[in-house]
This record gives sequence, structure tokens and C-alpha cells, in this order.
Amino acid sequence: MFTTRKRVKVPDTKKNLWAFPVHCQNCGIRLFGVAKQICRYCILRELARIYPEPKKGMYPEGVEWQIACWRYDEAHLIQRLMHRLKHNAAYDIGVDLGRAAAELFQQAHPKKYGKLMLERPLLVPVPLSQQRRNSRGYNQSYSIAEGWVSAMPLPILREGSIARRASRVNQVHISKSERRLNMEGVYRLACPSVYDWINRPTLIMDDVYTTGSTCFALWQFLKSLGFKKTYLFTLAMA
Repeated sequence: MFTTRKRVKVPDTKKNLWAFPVHCQNCGIRLFGVAKQICRYCILRELARIYPEPKKGMYPEGVEWQIACWRYDEAHLIQRLMHRLKHNAAYDIGVDLGRAAAELFQQAHPKKYGKLMLERPLLVPVPLSQQRRNSRGYNQSYSIAEGWVSAMPLPILREGSIARRASRVNQVHISKSERRLNMEGVYRLACPSVYDWINRPTLIMDDVYTTGSTCFALWQFLKSLGFKKTYLFTLAMA
């Protein structure tokens, strides 16, 4: 049970309609407004916030800050949503969460929000390997970015501009140092139009921050192209 609110019985014909759901996929209430997969009540009440931000860590040169919106807890709603986003063709869960995360970011970090709106950084969703993207049908980081820019308009790097080869091994069950080695050299430039944005900061966006190896590897690649500064934002932090 993921909600303290009384569930609404969802007709069988309405369950798991991921493409055009009518009811919240957590509590079952009818969806209104811009919500497509999960209602605002569940997002605000049932996802554990990281407020105002995680403790400062040691980041690579050029990383200004790293922020996540929610705490990633196993066997809780956030894990279930992440699994559906990645493995159940639930693209719009990313859109709903990305929009909510942008709105909460504005409230929790007004100074950072103001600076982003002045600088208008290039939003860079973390690329997927072609094999993984084909299996999922989309890159979940782009669904998050789509929701984010609906609340905080920023330019998004065109998908496919940066290519990523498949990692040597799955990242889930390896150590922090092994993850960093696993991510070395995985990115390459696929479209020279990336250089059109070289004078802007970047905002790297992903779903879950664990050790930072994925985001840091992407930043090292962007820095090698000539970018000078980045911000890191993820929906959740493990």
C-alpha cells in the first residue's frame, strides 16, 4: 500500500492504460489538468523529498551543484515509478515527474532558479546506448526533460547529438570505483551542432543519482568539447 488515501476502484478496462491513462496509476483517482500518469497528490504527499538539497560533496571541476528532488527508497512508490518509466513504456510518468520536479525546484531553490533563468543553460539529458533505447522505445531522461521545460523553459540538446556505447557491465551491482571505470570513454560526438552551445553552461539531467559516475562521465566528455560549467539534476538520489 503506497497511499494513506482511500483508493478508488478502477474499472478493469481502465487499468494500466499507459499510453492514455484516465486514472492515477498509484491511487486510482481520475486525472485532470496536465497530469497523464500520476496525480499531483501522490507526487507531493508520497514521495520523500530531499529538502532543501543533499550535503555538498566533492565534485569534478566545473560542476557547480548537484541536486535531487526525492529520496530513492526501495520498495516505495519512487522505485515503482522508476521501474514503470524504464520498463513499462510509461513515458508520461517521466513527464509528470519532470514537471513536478521543476516546480518544486523553483520553490526550494529560488536563487538557483533565478540564476538558471538568467543563464539559460543547455539541458542535456543523459544519453542511452542505442541498444537500450531500442528496447525501451525512448530515453527516459528526455521524458523528464520534456516535463521540466514545460515549467522552466530551457533549450534541450537534440537527442542523438551525443552517442553512447553500451557499458561493459551492468552498473547495478558493482562498486563506485568500478562504475567509474565502466563509464570511461562511453560517449562520443555524433553531431557537430553541439558546438553551437559551447558558450553556455549545461544542465545534465537523469532519473536517479547513485554514485554520480554516469553524470560525471558525461560532464567530463562535455568538458573535453570545451564546455566550462554544468549543473546536475536528477529526480531521485539513492
